[in-house]
Amino acid sequence: MLTPVHVRMARAALKWSFVDLEKRTGVSKNTLVRFEAGRGIHHSTAIKIEETLIREGILFSDERDPRG
Repeated sequence: MLTPVHVRMARAALKWSFVDLEKRTGVSKNTLVRFEAGRGIHHSTAIKIEETLIREGILFSDERDPRG
């Protein structure tokens, strides 16, 4: 499940601003800021963000998976 920390770290790795992520996902900057601040967003919006980041080469691991 995508978390605010995942998005912050992915944006940092990609050197993207909120505006960059907004352009690539179609999710408003206000929603992105709200999510990174720890406030909720719709599940479908989180999926859209996660899919965009994966397309850009970000890999997410399941912290519960012993392989990392």
